[in-house]
Amino acid sequence: MALLCASVRTSAATKDNGQWRLAGRITREVDGETKEHKYVRADVFSSRDDAVNFAFQKGELIIRQMGKSLFS
Repeated sequence: MALLCASVRTSAATKDNGQWRLAGRITREVDGETKEHKYVRADVFSSRDDAVNFAFQKGELIIRQMGKSLFS
């Protein structure tokens, strides 16, 4: 299976009621233009580091599951 050339870039985790909400963005260059997909999940964490780590994992999962259709 060919890999989609995209990168997971974590945006600043959002503080929500004293916890950190999982959020991130995935970018990919298409025909010289940078496309972006933002995601926010219901998951919350007590530490910002945990939210960032899981945001990368979730972003990689989204790329594997959706592939090129993510930017269609």
